[in-house]
Order: sequence, then C-alpha cells, then structure tokens
Amino acid sequence: MGESVAVVGPSGVGKSTLLSAILDLLGSAAEVRIARLQIGGASWHRRMRGRSVALLPQDCSGALDPLQTVDGALREHARIHGLPLAHCLDAFAEVGLQHAELRSRRPHQLSGGQRQRLVLALALAVAPTLLLLDEPTSALDGEASRRVARLLRRIRERHRFGILLVTHDLAFATAVADRVLRLHPGGRLEAVG
Repeated sequence: MGESVAVVGPSGVGKSTLLSAILDLLGSAAEVRIARLQIGGASWHRRMRGRSVALLPQDCSGALDPLQTVDGALREHARIHGLPLAHCLDAFAEVGLQHAELRSRRPHQLSGGQRQRLVLALALAVAPTLLLLDEPTSALDGEASRRVARLLRRIRERHRFGILLVTHDLAFATAVADRVLRLHPGGRLEAVG
C-alpha cells in the first residue's frame, strides 16, 4: 500500500508552495526531497508520465464550475479523462454521495463537505498513484474533519495509493498519515512524534 505522509505547519510557511513545486506549477521542475523520497524534478516527472497524480485543492469551490450541475461535472470529467461515466459514478458513491439526490444541484447548493467529497470523487475516478491534499479540512468543523479522515483511510486501504497531505491541523494529520513531518520556515522538515 502507498504510504501516507503529512506535512504540518502554520499558515505562510510554504505548505501549498510545496505541492505546487511537486506538480511543477512553479515552472522550474523543482525537486523536493521528503526524508529519502524524491518528489518532483524533471526525472520524477518523466517517471510519473502515464501514471496519475491527483490534487484535492484547499478551495474545492474554486475547482468546480459554479454553473455546472453535479451530473455535468461528472460527465465532463469522464470525457476529459477518457473514463466510462460509470467509473465516475462509482467514485461518487464511494465517497458517500447519492447521484440521484444531487445530480441537478450546482456547487453553491451543496454543503462544504459535499463539495469536498465531489472533488475527491473526481480525483479518485482517475485511479491516482499519489493523492495530494491541500488543507482538506480548512473549511470543515471538527466532526466533518473526523468523517473525512475516516473516509480517506478507508479509500486508501481499498485503492492502495499514496497520500501527501499538507495541513495546519495536527490532529487531522495524525488521524490520516503514517508519518507526520513539521515544515519550518526555510523548508526544513522534522519528524513529529
């Protein structure tokens, strides 16, 4: 099974920048080393070509078209990624959402937790090797955060993908991750616990 690693730290320390570097969104093919694991950089991107890295962004609302229905988002995702629609519907159900109930709703008609699970379903539909999570509980209350932690553990056990989570929430990090690292200003990482 893929390992789950969390990087914790206060706002502004560079956690989201770390994910941007891994995804090569900074345009520099930056190489990131976490413990002995190299993530990012030109050689990593060449090795990952043809494999899947998915991102669950901090702002799930911003990842969704405000005018598109849930059903439209699922259908468009299936078309863009060349997936059978049934694959997207299965992922939708796996995260605990009911298609018949939500199909005609738009993002603003969903709760924050439902929007987050919709974006998670879209990420899972492509069968990622590595799932990147950027502050996934920042807009959720304590009980919703605990539900998301249980959901992520269950889905990860079933699909066997790796997780790299960045968060300020140490309790959530320890509930989801096998290892927790603290990010300090300047990019220094140290093991927590």
